[in-house]
Amino acid sequence: MRKIIILLLVCILLCSCSANYGGEGLVGQSTKDYKLDEQGYAITLPEDWQQQQTEDEYTTSFLSDDDLIKIDVVYELGGVEYYSLEEVAGLLEDELVEGMDSAQRVSTKSDDQEQYREVFACIDEQGRGVTYDITIIHPYNSLRYFLIFTSGTNNYQENNVLIDDIINSFEVTAESEDMYAKLKQ
Repeated sequence: MRKIIILLLVCILLCSCSANYGGEGLVGQSTKDYKLDEQGYAITLPEDWQQQQTEDEYTTSFLSDDDLIKIDVVYELGGVEYYSLEEVAGLLEDELVEGMDSAQRVSTKSDDQEQYREVFACIDEQGRGVTYDITIIHPYNSLRYFLIFTSGTNNYQENNVLIDDIINSFEVTAESEDMYAKLKQ
């Protein structure tokens, strides 16, 4: 039964993505620019989203005003270089869906090993559809950024234009020399 539900959720998600539904994006909304110099990036979010306290210095989290969308922005300085971005996304997917049922990839998009995006849906322990949208940005050797959106499947469908706009607003602000100097510290 759970497999039928997840397949239905995946079909609905695919249909909504291909029909270009997805609500409003950042255009026309009040926005706020976050520039995190220590982590070397800037991102634009709706003004009413709140930055959340995280347990480590490499992760910055934001939560939508209705608590239905969460984004974790993680930066990795160093790390393993011999994995492709698709392999790194697969490892992250395995970690995120641990304990959930029927994880199914909905879509993937790669940009010459500098950017990779993957969307997948699964069912949580309470039987609710959960969608993860992961973008990995790899601007230089030894530096990766992970943008991990977590949302209910229906809410993801309603907000995929907004999520696209947020991903497109992400900008690496650090020069490679600055990040390599941090790596040597």
